[in-house]
Amino acid sequence: MPLLAYPGRTDDKVYSLLLYTFARYTQWPDIESSDQFVITVVGYEKDWPVIKELEDKKNVYGLPIEVRFVQNMSTIPKSHIVLVTKEFNERASYQMPDMALVVSEQASALTPGIDVNIYFESGKFRFEMDVDAIESRGFKIAAQLKNMSM
Repeated sequence: MPLLAYPGRTDDKVYSLLLYTFARYTQWPDIESSDQFVITVVGYEKDWPVIKELEDKKNVYGLPIEVRFVQNMSTIPKSHIVLVTKEFNERASYQMPDMALVVSEQASALTPGIDVNIYFESGKFRFEMDVDAIESRGFKIAAQLKNMSM
């Protein structure tokens, strides 16, 4: 099933939509102890302006969204979602905290430590999820999100 086909949309807009969708359709094991929903992008802020706009427009489970940017895998703060951009995929050790949903934009299949892989194929953005690995860490993925996954 194709995930998204958005003529004229940039990667940034599609990724922003996908990250927000992952946040909304996932039950987070530690959400009660959070005062904000943190999305960390391992990449450059100038390349992802629409993701930063999530802070002003959306919330997750009533929590405000905070988007952070880092360029060093060792400086990732406590996060709910970590997006490892393609510029940093090769350098990533994928030893992320267990309580973060780790999203990558690799051209190949899922690799150890990556929970969700977003890719572009046949003119459409698609994603694949390692549901077993995600749920083994206490997350609950809604059926709607599982059905959108490849």
